[in-house]
Parts: sequence; structure tokens; C-alpha cells
Amino acid sequence: LRETQHSRRSSRMAAPLSAADAADWEYLGEGGVHIILRHRDAGANAVLRLRKARQRPEAPPADLYARRVIASLLGAQYLSPTCPVLVGPDFLTAVARSIEGVRAPHRSPDRLDAGNTDCLLEQDLTVITPSPPPRAEAHGALTELAQLC
Repeated sequence: LRETQHSRRSSRMAAPLSAADAADWEYLGEGGVHIILRHRDAGANAVLRLRKARQRPEAPPADLYARRVIASLLGAQYLSPTCPVLVGPDFLTAVARSIEGVRAPHRSPDRLDAGNTDCLLEQDLTVITPSPPPRAEAHGALTELAQLC
């Protein structure tokens, strides 16, 4: 069932990001499960959440955690929209090389999961805008960016 859902979802998405696209992204930060990249185009206002290879087995997918935990604590209206994006293994390899020198030394052993080509595109919440766009407009902007990828 999981493979069927995955293939159905993947077939609706644009072509995977490739090594050439890696130059459009820069390291923003990371936690225990994900490495976060920011799109270099300031107007894009987008981040890409990439899963690490070494992680706690109980870590749920990021969007599931947001829907079940964060939404129940804060309310669904405060969740930022997410958009699944496919990346190629060559994209992950290029990103891993480009972020090598900027990651904290204690984070370096946690590599990107080269087999996990499903990533999440999200709004960059570190960017302060004079007036945040309404939820529908933010989702539209992320969808447009995902289609360009």
C-alpha cells in the first residue's frame, strides 16, 4: 500500500531536481532528522527539507508530525503549507558536497539519505515580511516553485 501511494504521489510531481539545481540551494540549518536548505532566490521564500540517513527509528515524516502534533497544539490554521518534491540522487550528492564546510562538526557524521528522494518544499519562516501572505497565496507560491523544479 505504501509503495502504491508513493508511486501515485510521485507521478503527479514535476521532474526530480538534479545536480545542476543544487546550486540554487544553500544550507540553512539542521536538526536530528532533517537538513534544511534555503532557496538562494530571496523572492522564492522557500526551504527544502531533506531527510538524514542516520535518524531515530521512531521519527515520523515531517508533514505527519506537523499535522498530528503541531496542529493539535497550535491549530491547523498556523501550519505552513508543504509540497512534496522529488530530488535525484545526483542532487543529494551535489548538496552534500556543497554543505560539507558549513555544517557544525558534531553534525557531520549525519549524512543525507541518498536513497530518500522524497523531500518537502516549505515556506521559509525565517524570512520576515511586512505582511505575511494569506494561506492560500502562500500555498500557490509553493506550488508554483515546485512546478518550476
